Amino acid sequence: MPCVLLLREYLGCAKRQCAGNGQTNWWSRLISVKGDVFTANLAEAEEDGDLPEFNGPEGAEKEVVARFEEFKQWFAPIQLAPESIRLSDRYAWTVKLNNGINVELGREQGRALMRERVDRFVGIYPQLAALLQNRIESVDMRYTNGLALKVNGMAPGLESKRK
Repeated sequence: MPCVLLLREYLGCAKRQCAGNGQTNWWSRLISVKGDVFTANLAEAEEDGDLPEFNGPEGAEKEVVARFEEFKQWFAPIQLAPESIRLSDRYAWTVKLNNGINVELGREQGRALMRERVDRFVGIYPQLAALLQNRIESVDMRYTNGLALKVNGMAPGLESKRK
């Protein structure tokens, strides 16, 4: 009886962050450009450069890959790209850009809202970068008409008043 061996070639798109057995944040799998999870030698997969990091609930891989492609396009006008994407268990999105800034985009309530939040960031980023140089740690875009910044070396503006 002949033996049949089926081989599949995957093109790695990202590393998938997993946790289990009492360990946290260890890399065990890769995600293909189609969103399929597979196991491979990470060192070989990253021979041409570091892969982006994805973290999210089991079963959301295809959604994360699709959103990653959109994020690449959306952040391109300011010459930034997603380095990692986190989708929380509550389906809130956080993107870490290749300049180290974490952008909190919140829960998806439709593609248009997510795009509007990124567009607001893209519109204001050149001014923020000029003013704060490389000190921006994170930007929270979940607000309807504004944003919140976390800046390295800058304390909150609340001071107690004494009479």
